[in-house]
Amino acid sequence: MRSVWLAFSLLACAHEGKTIILSVRGMDCYDCAEKIIPQIKQQPGVHDAKFDRVKVEVVVEAAPNVAPESLVAVVEKAGFQASVGPGRGAYLPAPAYPVGADVQIVSKAGEDVPKLDAILATGKATVVDFYADWCGPCHEVDEHLAKLLAARRDVAVRKINIVDWNTPVAKHHLGGATEIPYALVFDRQGKQVAVVAGFDLAKLDAAIETATR
Repeated sequence: MRSVWLAFSLLACAHEGKTIILSVRGMDCYDCAEKIIPQIKQQPGVHDAKFDRVKVEVVVEAAPNVAPESLVAVVEKAGFQASVGPGRGAYLPAPAYPVGADVQIVSKAGEDVPKLDAILATGKATVVDFYADWCGPCHEVDEHLAKLLAARRDVAVRKINIVDWNTPVAKHHLGGATEIPYALVFDRQGKQVAVVAGFDLAKLDAAIETATR
């Protein structure tokens, strides 16, 4: 019996470990995690590593002797910043819109927007932009629209942060969508003229031209 107990104890010790959370900064999209997760998994004593794209954190399951600082070094070698502990992860900010541009964030944390017609700009074409902080192409759409709004005043942008696919606003308005960016374009009278699913700047420009005629 003692030998059985000893074997069980050794097996239990072998599986003992700890959870290390790294807050990551400096990424512009969650795909950047592909640069660091495989490298972290290769570190001695690391059992598993996963990336939380909403919190911008790497959750590592590791042996007790793994130093968190060694994992921070892996992230920093990949070109990003990291600190030990939760709650400090953040993506790079989206490109800024010019001063005076008609831009509003109408949902910041995935809360529902019951009626889209209530948020449209009067007398302007309106782009309702569904995005997420972890979506790299969404940042490119922002950059494109920022340049457009710097040159004209007949277009407005209403931004909706879905956060993830399970939030109230995503379930309400993106039930059939499979990707973001996802934009709805409305004309001056509030009539929807186009849906632009995915990253397609040419289609977005064409829809805006139609909406401003």
